Amino acid sequence: MTPPSIRETHRASAPDGTVIVWDLRIGQPNVTRLPGPVLHSIEHALIAYLRRGSPAVIHAAPMGCGTGLYVVTTGALTFEQVAQFVADALEALLRATAVPMADVQQCGAAEYHTLSGAQEVARWLLLRRTEWAQASITPTTTAEEP
Repeated sequence: MTPPSIRETHRASAPDGTVIVWDLRIGQPNVTRLPGPVLHSIEHALIAYLRRGSPAVIHAAPMGCGTGLYVVTTGALTFEQVAQFVADALEALLRATAVPMADVQQCGAAEYHTLSGAQEVARWLLLRRTEWAQASITPTTTAEEP
C-alpha cells in the first residue's frame, strides 16, 4: 500500500445496521508520519465537515502511528461515496479560515493546531485523488480446508 489511499479495514454488524471503518492513509507506515499539529487539525476538519456532509459519518480519529486517520461510517457505503465525502471535506478545509473546534471549550489541546499545515496536506491529497482507490480491499474467498 502506497499512500495516499482510502480502504475499508473493518466491517461489523451492529443492532442498528452496519459499521464500517475506513483507513485514510496519508503517510507511509514506518517511514513517514504527519506532524502532530497537522494530524490534529485534519482530524478536527474531517469531524466537522464529514458530519455536515453525511449523516452516515459517525467519526474520524487519528491513527496512533501518525500516518493517517480512521473514518467510521454506518450503512453500506461504497468506496466511491466515502472518497467523495472525504474530497468534499478536504475542499471545505481549503476554504477554511480557522481550524474547526480549535478552542478551549471543544478541544483539550486548542493550541496544538496548524491550519496552513492541514491545508497543505489537503491540497496534496486532492491532487492525488485518483490514487486513493489503489489500496481498496477486494473481497476474497478462503480456500476450503481438506
